[in-house]
Amino acid sequence: PEEEECNITDISSIKNAVNRINPQALINCAAYTDVDACERNQDKAFSVNGEGVKNLIQVCKENDVPLVHFSTDFVFDGGKRSPYTEEDKPNPLNVYGESKLLGEQYLLNSHAGFLLIRTSWMYGNGGNNFVKAVINKASNQSEISVVDDQIGNPTWTRNIVDIILRLLEIKQYGIYNYSNEGECSWYEFACEIIKIFQNSENKFHSTRIISIKSAQSKRAAKRPAYSALNKSKIKSAIGVDIPHWRESLKKFLI
Repeated sequence: PEEEECNITDISSIKNAVNRINPQALINCAAYTDVDACERNQDKAFSVNGEGVKNLIQVCKENDVPLVHFSTDFVFDGGKRSPYTEEDKPNPLNVYGESKLLGEQYLLNSHAGFLLIRTSWMYGNGGNNFVKAVINKASNQSEISVVDDQIGNPTWTRNIVDIILRLLEIKQYGIYNYSNEGECSWYEFACEIIKIFQNSENKFHSTRIISIKSAQSKRAAKRPAYSALNKSKIKSAIGVDIPHWRESLKKFLI
């Protein structure tokens, strides 16, 4: 069937979708996630990532439907050198982080039934992501430059889906961090992607990954130097074993 569209910045569009589908839960996968573009399009960032969430909350409350919403490690400034907990104070460095924090604040102040999942460095089958970007560049370039001074947790979207379904099933609402286990830099992440392809697909043997510093990358938005997430809360809530990022990446690619 043709995929129906719902514009979360238009509350009537959300109401029409909810009335038509009558969902048991609403999972918001809509976001403006181009971190550098958010610096240039601040109104769009706050409209989608902030006001759009406010609209979803209103419709979900009116229909008594729990809302699942995703936020980001980029609500933090990266000054901490140990994994961030749900209680740590956000302090975003860029417009993307500020707009996502606004959406969080609407949700946390709403008194609605919700799951707010803070996650990081997501990749999967849909949309643009770092894994696809590295593979595309390796297909066309002999050298790829990747920053080595930003540390975080890569996360496979399939792992997140499994977690959300379990939390909804037992109605464990609230704010949770979720990412794959293990920390790495974007450079280490890129090296692992190429390594898996070299072993399984026998590709990219001539591709060189060059490590650079964030200052050399000339990106519009500043990014946190360290944004790993502490998952103790979600582990105790559902007793889950979280896969290591290398294991999940291998499953995704192979």
